[in-house]
Amino acid sequence: GTRGNGAGAQYGVSGGVAVSASLSGTSNVHGVQLVSSGGTALDTNIEAAGRQTVGSGGYASGAVVSGLSGNSSGGYQFVYGGSADNTILQNSGMQYVSGGGVANSVTIHSVAYQIVSAGGTAANARINSAGIQYVRQGMVVAAEVLGGGLQAVSSGATAIDTSVSSGGYQRIYENGLASGGSVLASGNQIVASDGKAVSAYLEGSGSVMAYQYVSEGGYAEATTIGGMGRQYVLSDGYASGAVVSGASGSNAFQYVYFTSADGTQVLGYGGQYVSGSGAQANGTYISGPGASMIVSVGAAASGTTAVSGGQYVRQGTAADTFLSGAGGQYVSSGGVASGTTVGDGARQYVYSSGVASGALIMSGGRQDVAITAASDDGSGALAVGTVVSGGRPHVRSGGTALTT
Repeated sequence: GTRGNGAGAQYGVSGGVAVSASLSGTSNVHGVQLVSSGGTALDTNIEAAGRQTVGSGGYASGAVVSGLSGNSSGGYQFVYGGSADNTILQNSGMQYVSGGGVANSVTIHSVAYQIVSAGGTAANARINSAGIQYVRQGMVVAAEVLGGGLQAVSSGATAIDTSVSSGGYQRIYENGLASGGSVLASGNQIVASDGKAVSAYLEGSGSVMAYQYVSEGGYAEATTIGGMGRQYVLSDGYASGAVVSGASGSNAFQYVYFTSADGTQVLGYGGQYVSGSGAQANGTYISGPGASMIVSVGAAASGTTAVSGGQYVRQGTAADTFLSGAGGQYVSSGGVASGTTVGDGARQYVYSSGVASGALIMSGGRQDVAITAASDDGSGALAVGTVVSGGRPHVRSGGTALTT
């Protein structure tokens, strides 16, 4: 029950145990506790201008770090080479972990901060509303970010298996790395400014979505987008190897605007939407019930494979698509498809001012010009240079075929 306040009071704990000490001070004079090799500090109360330093070989558990009303200087816990468990940070309290320090199971409440710097490690942090965990060159494992909380990962730092939900945010930037982890209902992961996210999992709940935003030099690799998950790849962002797979009544989507995505797999009840000048999707694979890819205004797709489900080319362009099985390509509204291969069981539909150029119709494949599944309304549809190799081209009212 020792109290240190004012006058620069200092308490050293080396090879012994201190229980329920209270540390406080003023903006100019601090109450200080030093926990060094072999020392243990339990249930320390670190108030405004109090300072606890846990050095190499030292151990602290159950500290509460906070500020006091009317005092702008919060309490601090410094973990340098030692370890601290079950710290609670609140009301301007801060924990700083570096130089081989380890912090386990910290709880970060409103207007409180944990900073994990070079050589520091934090595990199992819980970040609540308006609490912030800054990870700068250090490493964090299995953090949980809840409503209004923020985990910010930068400067070469790594965050492993973070869970973000209920209005929480994870931001990865300036060479920060997030590996694994999940973004659940109302959770947000933002990857920007040379940040990288690898193997994130997105899944919402009911009608509530989970979000990943990739922009401004950010890179997302191998994201799995589950039911009610949404990945937005925005200007100057990049995504590769995403898997988009929802469920009946709980679809999943990847949106690519003004930038590129490579190697996306769109599976059952998943969708990929590509739009905007310079937007590009390369090597998309489409298979499963309700699976779809939409190539819209100013966008382009290259090397798409559709085994089942459909590729919809509406005012965009698609090159070298391969269709087989129950795969379909739907070209309309000024969209242009070039070099499509239509394999056994697959169909290419060209309607409503769509253009197909250089299609190859294989045995068992079919090309329909100026027809939709609902009607023959397809005025202005055009097929140019179709090559028939055992397949069936069909030109309906309003359609035109040249050199087919």
